[in-house]
Amino acid sequence: LDPLLNPVYQNGRARALLRREGGAAAGPPTPFGPDFCDAFERAFRTGVPVSVSGSMPGEAGRPARRFAADGFPSPQGLTVFFRDVTAAHAAEEALRASEARLQAVLDHVPVGVLLAEASSGRVLLANRRLYEMLGLAALPEPAVPGHARVPAFDAAGRPVPMEARAVARAMRGEEGVSDEYRFQRGDGRLVWIRILAAPIRDAAGRVTGVVAALADIEAERAAAAALQASEERFRGFAEASPDVVWMLEPGSDRLAYLGPAYETIWGAPPPEPGTGRLADLTRGFAPAEAARVESAILAGEPVDVELRLARADGQPCWVRLISFAIGEAKAEVRQIGGVARNITRRREATDRQSLLIAELNHRVKNTLATVLALARQTERSARRAGRAPQGDAAVAEGAATGATDARHREARFVADFQARLLALARGHDLLTASTWRGASLQDVAAGALAPWRDEPAGAARIRVAGPAVWLAPRQALGLAMALHELATNATKHGALRVAEGRVSLTWTYGADGAVEALWVESGGPTVTPPEGSGFGTRLLRHGLAAELGPGSHIVLDYPADGFQARIGFEPVGNGVTT
Repeated sequence: LDPLLNPVYQNGRARALLRREGGAAAGPPTPFGPDFCDAFERAFRTGVPVSVSGSMPGEAGRPARRFAADGFPSPQGLTVFFRDVTAAHAAEEALRASEARLQAVLDHVPVGVLLAEASSGRVLLANRRLYEMLGLAALPEPAVPGHARVPAFDAAGRPVPMEARAVARAMRGEEGVSDEYRFQRGDGRLVWIRILAAPIRDAAGRVTGVVAALADIEAERAAAAALQASEERFRGFAEASPDVVWMLEPGSDRLAYLGPAYETIWGAPPPEPGTGRLADLTRGFAPAEAARVESAILAGEPVDVELRLARADGQPCWVRLISFAIGEAKAEVRQIGGVARNITRRREATDRQSLLIAELNHRVKNTLATVLALARQTERSARRAGRAPQGDAAVAEGAATGATDARHREARFVADFQARLLALARGHDLLTASTWRGASLQDVAAGALAPWRDEPAGAARIRVAGPAVWLAPRQALGLAMALHELATNATKHGALRVAEGRVSLTWTYGADGAVEALWVESGGPTVTPPEGSGFGTRLLRHGLAAELGPGSHIVLDYPADGFQARIGFEPVGNGVTT
């Protein structure tokens, strides 16, 4: 080109590139637009080579074409080299459009994406989510290998060196790299991030880059920590519980968990972890009951049963087995769990209570029968006596005023019947204190003779002594009534009628283990054998023997210097009522 930008020379290729419609050669290069003209004029003016590119509008509907030109000034003019870069420019535009579309897609991906060059560590591509996770406006340079300038820490809080990070390992050719770190965001906050990195290789297998995906797992780690804490609390509760806590795997009869109390209740070691079955939980139950319970549990039905367990050591045991479904009611497969509790003590207490109630009913009936017999016998004795009992001031006053025999009999009946009921009540009080297991002979004697021994000088007038003897309930009641009648008779007719009289109640064990009790009166009026048989005599000779049991005997003697009663029987001895 000359200084006026007229072509001085052009080769065939230039003519072909610059040819206009109809084959006419191009004139001045003005069709290239002002960019070309300004560049060529500047080259003439400054003498400095120039490079310029631009479009030449097509003619007759043809598309514009893209040219690149390099101008080199010399004394002869400006030498210009033209190149048609239409195709290359279109390819670059397509590549930029493709990269823009890829970036737009990646910016909507919920995980961070990173593409880096292996040779320089330069980030070729990073999506918006990556910057958001790291709290950065841009990645530090160089950002890789391994985000060298983004601090990372392991679970123990130790810094993770650059060469140990996932991206750096992938750049060294390591395949399938996965790791979790706590990265320090731009605002200083630490976040847990999981990284998956893989190397990019060329056709020869050389690593040319690395692609990595980063996911924010802060919520996942927090949920895992909360789950772990929950499981630790559950295990702490289950292992401290005296009940067997158990759970089945969903849709299976395999035990997912079995509490350590299993060995305490079942008396056998639990199955190895991961091998337990529902059958281990029903082992020891009756086969029919075990099958019924297993079927109901696997069907998801609520179960609450009390079953007798045959322990491995043979000890009697009762177990309450409870099962229930865990989780959403609408779920197709729900987890089944429950507890097993040792209720042996409660069952035994219930059985004892039932036995005691039955025994109480029996005792009440017997007591009512005894009271009825006391009433009849007392009424009969009062009718035969036909006079007021001596020592009764109220009755004596009635006799003094001329009361009738019927009035005397009524007063005697009331006094005697009341005294005998009180004696029976004292015997019941002793047995109630021991839950009707029995009573000692010492306590029975003290209770029966309390009305007389509590009087002034009463303890000195009535002596009680003997070794420890345990009585069955029937023996205790019989002896309480008998001692009451003996003391009453001594008050009316014997030694306790006068101030000088004395009574001695002693007992010893015989060679055969039987007890011999001796009631001896002294210092009282001269004794004469009774002409008839009153209530006390009939009670001693007939009723007491039946209450004391087989092998018992009662002997009543009437020497002139004092009445004597000898009572022999075999005691229970161990304090257990059969």
